[in-house]
Amino acid sequence: MGRLIRKTLFGELYNIQEYEEYFSEMSRLGLHLQEVGKFFAYFKEGKPQYLNYRIDVVNEDKKEGRIAKLRTKGWNFVCEKDSFLIFSSPEGSNLKELYDTPEEQKLAIKEANNKMNGRRLTNIILSIAGIGVVFYILYDRLFIRKNFYLSLNDGDTFISVISLILLILSRNRGRRSLEKLEKILGSNEFLRHQGDFTLLKSKFILRRGLYLLLVLTIVAGGIYKVLQYEKLRLYEVENLESIQIITVEYIEKEHVNRVKGLDFKGDNIDYGNVLYKNWNLFIPKEYTIVETVMLNDNANNAKNWSYLISDYYLARFDFIAEGLLGDILYRESNRNPLSLISVRRESDLNIAYGTEIEDKIILLCRCGKQVIYLSYSNGTVSMEELAEIVMDKLESNSSLQQ
Repeated sequence: MGRLIRKTLFGELYNIQEYEEYFSEMSRLGLHLQEVGKFFAYFKEGKPQYLNYRIDVVNEDKKEGRIAKLRTKGWNFVCEKDSFLIFSSPEGSNLKELYDTPEEQKLAIKEANNKMNGRRLTNIILSIAGIGVVFYILYDRLFIRKNFYLSLNDGDTFISVISLILLILSRNRGRRSLEKLEKILGSNEFLRHQGDFTLLKSKFILRRGLYLLLVLTIVAGGIYKVLQYEKLRLYEVENLESIQIITVEYIEKEHVNRVKGLDFKGDNIDYGNVLYKNWNLFIPKEYTIVETVMLNDNANNAKNWSYLISDYYLARFDFIAEGLLGDILYRESNRNPLSLISVRRESDLNIAYGTEIEDKIILLCRCGKQVIYLSYSNGTVSMEELAEIVMDKLESNSSLQQ
């Protein structure tokens, strides 16, 4: 009694012609099909035989009747999987086709296809709806909320769009394959029963490899993002000047005293003297600093404390930096009664916007792939001076990065 050999399945059985040729080839090698599972096909070792394999596609409720009918014609029922029935016959016999006419087989495949994958019109509507959702997500982030580039940091938009596209593609693959067979049969010709299984295998491995690479990239990126995230008290950072972000000390050009006891407060609210480090695939460096400091001898009154909130982004590409600039401009136009105005413009790649609200300066600057947003209260510098200091810092960062 021959032992059972397990072989990996490459693609689904709706690739009828490829699998008919593959099963016939295996029989010629002495491996005869016994069972088809979810991921593997099982063959029994025996003497080489020349067999013709045929795969039928029928609805679940018609299986028993179909098997009985073909057995009376002389076909050997081998096994089944889902809506697929597999039969065999010796090559020398008169049994060539499971159906009397190509049209009859076409109608059977069409009926089973509609049952398994839904009607063609329904699939078209669902695909259009899915694509519409993808475009809506992008349109909503790009043109309505105008926070597409800022939302790259959380990764939700990217993962949602990719997942939906992959779902649409995988859902329609089986339907398209069976529709190709319907088209062949519609020309009043039977199937050739000789598909290129090697090509099917190569496409399957390539497709699954790309899927796996995409999943691993997303997972690895997520893990790396978590590992890169840091939340530090400023006194824990040995050399703040080595980081690309702006600090009060850098702005004022003098030693400052940070207000103690404000590093962390309750309710997950940070009131000052905290540094956040973050990373993602599109913005490999992102820092946020919150400082509360005492300048000179005016520290006895909290109203005289100086406050700095600064966000620094280093984009991977210029267009992402441009998008970040636009998103922040839109966000600030909704937050503040006074819109940011251009205070310095050397080119589209080197530009600064700012506004003053009482004792607070809000500044947004871009230098190449770098974007920085800051809000500075109770400082000693003017908006123009602050813009000059920030742009000099960004230009210095650029020279170090090259």
